Amino acid sequence: MTKKLLIVLFIGFVLHLLVSLLFIVLPTFLPESRFSRIYKTYLLPGPFFRDDRVTTTYNFTLSWKQDGHWLEPVNHSKRYFTKYYESFDPADLYASRFIRSFDQILFFEELTEGQTKKFAALEPIILKQNIPQGADSILMIITRKNVEKFSVQVDTVLTHLK
Repeated sequence: MTKKLLIVLFIGFVLHLLVSLLFIVLPTFLPESRFSRIYKTYLLPGPFFRDDRVTTTYNFTLSWKQDGHWLEPVNHSKRYFTKYYESFDPADLYASRFIRSFDQILFFEELTEGQTKKFAALEPIILKQNIPQGADSILMIITRKNVEKFSVQVDTVLTHLK
C-alpha cells in the first residue's frame, strides 16, 4: 500500500514539474482557461516576475527644511521595512505596507475627484507621522529607476514643495 502511494505521489510530482515548466516557458499557454488561472495562482512555483516590473522601480522620499537647512531625503516605507527586520515588530511592517500603498496611489493611479479628496485627507496624517515638528518646508520627491541592458537611468517624476 505505501509503495503504491509513493508511486502515485512521485507521478503527481513529475506531472506538476512538467506542467510548471510548460507554464514558465510558455506563459501564454492556455491563458484564459480556468485550469491555467488556478494553477498559475496557487501551484506554480515562483514568483517569476514580469520584466517590466523588475526593471522599473519607483521611490517616494520626503525631505524637510529645519533651522534653515534641508535634511537628507528619507524613504519612510523602506525605513519601516528595515526597522521591521531589526525588531520583528508587526506594526513596522504594517506601517511600511500602508505607506507603500499610499505611494502606489501617487505612482500609478489616475485620481478621480473622490480619490483626490481621500488623498488630501490622508496626506496630513502621513506627513504628521513622518515629518518632525518645526519643519519649515516639506519636499516630496518621486523618482523612477529604470534598469535595462546593464545601464541604470534615474529620473525625477514629481517634485512637490509645501
